[in-house]
Amino acid sequence: MIAPLSWLREYVDIDCTPQELEEKLFSCGFEVESLEEVGARISRVVVGLVTSCEPIEGTHLHLCEV
Repeated sequence: MIAPLSWLREYVDIDCTPQELEEKLFSCGFEVESLEEVGARISRVVVGLVTSCEPIEGTHLHLCEV
């Protein structure tokens, strides 16, 4: 089962790093198959906000203002 750390923090007060949590869970008898950092390989992402989007008559295109 994949359990995100954010989901676990909703139910349990976690005050350690993910690596320490993995060791603690393993020492209690739980199997930890892998520890994955989501988004570690993602870079150079730009986020914008579309403020308006108007259709162009006679086409399937839209004129968007970002």
